[in-house]
Amino acid sequence: MLAGQSRRSRYLAAPWICLCITAGCDPAFAYRPFDGTDAAVAEPGELEVELQPAGPRQEQGKNTLIAPWSVLNFGLNDG
Repeated sequence: MLAGQSRRSRYLAAPWICLCITAGCDPAFAYRPFDGTDAAVAEPGELEVELQPAGPRQEQGKNTLIAPWSVLNFGLNDG
């Protein structure tokens, strides 16, 4: 232990340190190239059907509503 510092004071300081680190972070944005699909890949020999009743689509700065939307994924091989 550090001289003059109790275990309790370290436990009380930990949340403040985490809060300060979190407050200093920038927001993160994820790249999703395909709207209405998930990141999973179909296993080899399986057919996966993704149905979306309604969803937004952004193209060239314009927002539109697409309904219904479906995607077919067929697993050809590993990788």
